[in-house]
Amino acid sequence: MTERYDIKISLFMFCLFSFLSGLYLYAKKELSVEPLPETLRLEETIAVDVPAACRLHFEEEIYLAFGEERVLPEGRYISQDTEIVSIEGNTIKGVKRGTVRIQGECSGYLVHVSDLYTIPVLAEKEFLPCEHYTREENEFLDSVLEYEVKQAGHRTRAGVVAAARFLLLQFPYKLNYFFENGRLSNSYGVDGEGRYYHKGLYLSEEKKEEIGRSGTGPGIWGCKIYEYGRGRYSSNGFDCSGFIS
Repeated sequence: MTERYDIKISLFMFCLFSFLSGLYLYAKKELSVEPLPETLRLEETIAVDVPAACRLHFEEEIYLAFGEERVLPEGRYISQDTEIVSIEGNTIKGVKRGTVRIQGECSGYLVHVSDLYTIPVLAEKEFLPCEHYTREENEFLDSVLEYEVKQAGHRTRAGVVAAARFLLLQFPYKLNYFFENGRLSNSYGVDGEGRYYHKGLYLSEEKKEEIGRSGTGPGIWGCKIYEYGRGRYSSNGFDCSGFIS
């Protein structure tokens, strides 16, 4: 009997060791983290005592236009590339198109700088041309708009104002007033013609795949479709109430 127990215990220990070894190898493969570039290692770039509880997480993203500034929490920071994002004290500034990491004593940011939009400014603008933006550019601008709204407060009045501010003062083109061809809530059942019932901006051809019901379209903003209310072809955009649809 003792010999049988010894064999069972040995088998159990072997299986347990195999399981733990496999778990370790899986975790090592799946959860391994690439080391930061030499220029980004905290102990080499910022001479501070980092609390043991600090963990660097490059999860928070920031979007900046050329010349736009953002004030970070008090602390010392270093930019992966000062030609893209410059730093003065705890203020960062977008300089050139690109994406860089900003590292602080106990925090990190992924900063995107782009010329697809501007800092808020009152300026004369041309109307949006038809098919001006690619899918990738549209997706990026959607991310910027979402960022601006979240910074102000999602589902708040301030968030609505932030969206209006982006379209009026930061988006580089004017959108045409388009007398809506119908709404999804009425018998016409029209989407994207004066009212765009989807998240983001209606700028690239791929966005037309979201449109389920149309009248004379679909047509992205800036492209001409027939406008029932004025009996003519006009560049698609939205009307006064279409902004909040």
